[in-house]
Amino acid sequence: MVFQKDLGMALLFFAIFLVMVYIATDRSYFLLLGLGLFSAGTVLMYHIFPHVQNRLSIYLNPLEQMEVGGYQVVQSLFAIGGGGIFGQGFGSGFPTLIPAVHTDFIFSLMAEELGLLGALAIIGIYFILVWKGIQTSLQASDDFGLLMACGFSSILAIQTLIIIGGVTNLIPLTGIPLPFLSYGGSSFISNCFLIGMLSKISAERESAEDLGAVVDAAVD
Repeated sequence: MVFQKDLGMALLFFAIFLVMVYIATDRSYFLLLGLGLFSAGTVLMYHIFPHVQNRLSIYLNPLEQMEVGGYQVVQSLFAIGGGGIFGQGFGSGFPTLIPAVHTDFIFSLMAEELGLLGALAIIGIYFILVWKGIQTSLQASDDFGLLMACGFSSILAIQTLIIIGGVTNLIPLTGIPLPFLSYGGSSFISNCFLIGMLSKISAERESAEDLGAVVDAAVD
C-alpha cells in the first residue's frame, strides 16, 4: 500500500496492527516501538513522496494552498462552519460546492446540513458502537473472541478518527471512507460484516452464560 501511495489505508492497517499486538501481549514496549517506527516512517515518507509534502503543506496552511490542492479542505471547513449550531436543514446544504462529497467529505455535508449538534450526534453514535465493541471484547468467552472484537472495534474507531480528523483539518487528510456514510458498496458490506461479527461474539458469550447457569442449576 505504501508503494501504491495509498498511505491512508497503510496508516489504518498499521494502527490496527499495533492495537492487536498490544492487546495480545499486554506489553507496552511493543506499542512504544510501533510509535517510534511510525514516527520514523512518517519522516521517510515525507522525503520520498512529494504528495506527502503537499498534504502536510495543505494541513499547515490550507488557505495559502488553495490553488495546489488545498481547495478541498478549505471548502470542507467552510461547509462545516456554515452549518452553525443547528445546520442548514436536511437536504438544504450545498453538496456541489464540496469536492468528493459522496466519499471523503460526506461528514462535512452532514455537519453543514445538521449543524454542530447533528455532527456531535453522529460522532456519538460511532462512540457508542466502539464502546459496545470494547465491552463485547472484555466479556468475550475466549481469547480469540477478545482479539477479534478488539480488532473490529479498532477498525471502526480508527477509520472514524482518521477521516473526521482529516476533513476538519485536525490531521493531514487521507482518503479513507467514513463507516456507513461514505459511498461505496464494499466499504458498507465490510462494516456490516464487522457489526455482525461483534453481535455474534456477544451472542456466544450470552449462550455460554446461559449454559453455565443451566449446568449450575442441574448440579444444585
